[in-house]
Amino acid sequence: MVGPPDRLPPTLDLRLGPQRLALRYLADGAEIYVLAAGSAAEWPSAALRQGRVEVVRNGRGERRQVSLVVDAAERARQLERFRSACGEDRFRDWYPRPGRLLRLTPVDGPSTAARAYDAWLRSEFDAAASTYADAVRGNPLEAYQRERSLAYLRRHLGGRRRLLELGCGPGLETLPLLRDGHEIVAVDVSSEMLERLGANARAEGVSERLARVQGRLRDLPSLDLEGTFDGGYSTFGALSCEPDLSPVRDGLGRRFAPRAPFVAGVLNRTPALEGTIYAATARWRRATARLRSPAPVGLTRYSVDCFAYSPAGLARRFAPFFDASDVEGLGIVVPPPDLLGRFAGHWSLDRLGRLDARVGRTAPFRALGDHFLICLRRASAPRTEAA
Repeated sequence: MVGPPDRLPPTLDLRLGPQRLALRYLADGAEIYVLAAGSAAEWPSAALRQGRVEVVRNGRGERRQVSLVVDAAERARQLERFRSACGEDRFRDWYPRPGRLLRLTPVDGPSTAARAYDAWLRSEFDAAASTYADAVRGNPLEAYQRERSLAYLRRHLGGRRRLLELGCGPGLETLPLLRDGHEIVAVDVSSEMLERLGANARAEGVSERLARVQGRLRDLPSLDLEGTFDGGYSTFGALSCEPDLSPVRDGLGRRFAPRAPFVAGVLNRTPALEGTIYAATARWRRATARLRSPAPVGLTRYSVDCFAYSPAGLARRFAPFFDASDVEGLGIVVPPPDLLGRFAGHWSLDRLGRLDARVGRTAPFRALGDHFLICLRRASAPRTEAA
């Protein structure tokens, strides 16, 4: 049944720069909730990036702080309130695949763009923590990239005792390396990801070799990390979330022993296959999205802005503390994970994977993948100290 008109949620105008959106909302005390119709909607990311927005309701303007609803129970409760207020039929029409749920609260104290970005990153990865590992394992293309990455990590980090991981998530690479006997200090912006990693490590009996630290990668120079490291790594996302990698470079440079390897797995700036696929369907903005800095939400498969790099560009950002070598591309002929449905049943991943591994180690193809892996070794005597 369609809900009666007097049950419909009221509307407000959400102002995002010159953009003005009319959105249904529900109030809960002093808090306001707004819901995106689907996961592809761009306005929630724009609001979270700003941290504060102006809303107009009942003819009055007001400033509100923005946060993402992360707790599953709270999200379920508020979605049920929207469903009840709209009626089941309207709810299905207006919110066919409910996307991000935002909480708008009265402004409380000063804020900055940096603090808003911090909060956005934490909330997005907190929200993804419960399903992240299953989503990777359930996508053969994503799982393939992780297998390639783990083999590369073992090749360069084998025999190294104490490792630093930046952006550990729930432990898709942490746990295998702990089982290999490494000691790992794992850093992540998300407390929920770190909780899941701790629980997973305890379940596997390897938690005594794991230490967890919450923090942004840009804060690496000031994080409480004792001693030096024999090596480290950061793959699939964390480095691509940082607008400026110089604090990461400086922090690693102070904590790594001479010639210690740091493996970086980074979103590639020129993914030839993805660009070709989207260009063939005249989706030009998507085909060239990674050439922008950052590549915004809605033009990539990620829920946050991403900074993509070329292998040479990343190497320059880590000089002079680190020397780059052994670039390996991932996803040169294997399709990107978000296109699984389009290619399922039409190709053999085993066959393409073997070809992808061969061309991924060969110039110039290794610089044309979806991601690339690169080994950065701590220089024994840098020419100059990085500023």
